[in-house]
Amino acid sequence: MTNIMDAKEFSGRPGLAETEATFDKIADFKSIPNSYQISVASVFAMGLIAGTDSKGTFSGASYMNRAQAAVVYGRMKDAFLNYNGSSKPSTPTTPTNPTTPSTPSGGESSVVGTVSSSPVTLSYATHKPTVDFWSKQSDTVKNASDKDTFNAAIDTLIHAEDISAASVGKKYRVVNDYYNYAVFGTGDMNKAQGDTSIAAIGVFMGGYKIGTDKKNDCWIFNASHVNDTTKEAVSSATSKFTSGMSDKEKIKICVDLITSKFSYDENGSGFSWDRGGTSGVCNHFANATLDILNVAGIPCFMVSGTVSNGAHSWVQAYADGEWIIVDATAAEYGYSQYMSMSEHEKLYGYDHSLNNSIRAQIRQAMVEAAESARK
Repeated sequence: MTNIMDAKEFSGRPGLAETEATFDKIADFKSIPNSYQISVASVFAMGLIAGTDSKGTFSGASYMNRAQAAVVYGRMKDAFLNYNGSSKPSTPTTPTNPTTPSTPSGGESSVVGTVSSSPVTLSYATHKPTVDFWSKQSDTVKNASDKDTFNAAIDTLIHAEDISAASVGKKYRVVNDYYNYAVFGTGDMNKAQGDTSIAAIGVFMGGYKIGTDKKNDCWIFNASHVNDTTKEAVSSATSKFTSGMSDKEKIKICVDLITSKFSYDENGSGFSWDRGGTSGVCNHFANATLDILNVAGIPCFMVSGTVSNGAHSWVQAYADGEWIIVDATAAEYGYSQYMSMSEHEKLYGYDHSLNNSIRAQIRQAMVEAAESARK
């Protein structure tokens, strides 16, 4: 469902705040793979699915019968037909600018992007993003994104190592009380903030994954590192990397491990590096690719949409300074470990709009800005 909405660039999806509010309403939410959680929660929030019982259990490993599929199809059709593009985004709370900006606890000056020696108190007035990456982007990206949210996301991508220090040894991502986060809003998110946030949390980069959190009623992007189980599972590939090896050479090694370890099977139970399993479909191959390229230090994100033979998922990777396609599902059937966008589009019979969607352009811009700033 979310693949179709992405392909059609349907703008009637709920904002991130509304989506995250659904997390607690899904009984087995924590059992859903991280890369699927936002998608599942968003369709729950839209009322397209309601779970398999009164508790809202998702039951991702089970199948729908024909009647259930027809109901979901009808709900989705209604969502498209009834949406007229005029829904009003929630109005963000306007921060009150005090005459004298507050300072972090302990009296230290607030410097966004730095670590404090004492716990930090955040506010929009003192922690608004200070470096402007957004203004340098294309008009397409600027018209589709929120300035502060875009800049805050890049700050987090750049400083993910410092931020994630608080989550080391923890099962879940936690807020780093000593980090001066870039704040991109307070109160409820508006549509532009939500859309930009959804784009940002789909980026895998530098061995870290980012997500939204709230501290002191301020919206921030937080960062967590790839878990040790995944790092160990992919080490047979990453241990082969040598100094001076190109990104594309690393990609070949990574994809070869995926296709040697996992197999395509529409009836498979799915797989991932940290949860096990040996067979699955394109989404599993794409998620395995995101994780291993992230460990390898190659920025990437997933693309999903309808191609000539149905729904499909693959990965865009920023390798050796250019955007390419890494499709481990295709590699499983003997095609190259990576290819250009035009090659992939020709192979699967779809047009460039899937690889060049607004969301893809925002993600590409974020990665390129963060990569440039880190050099």
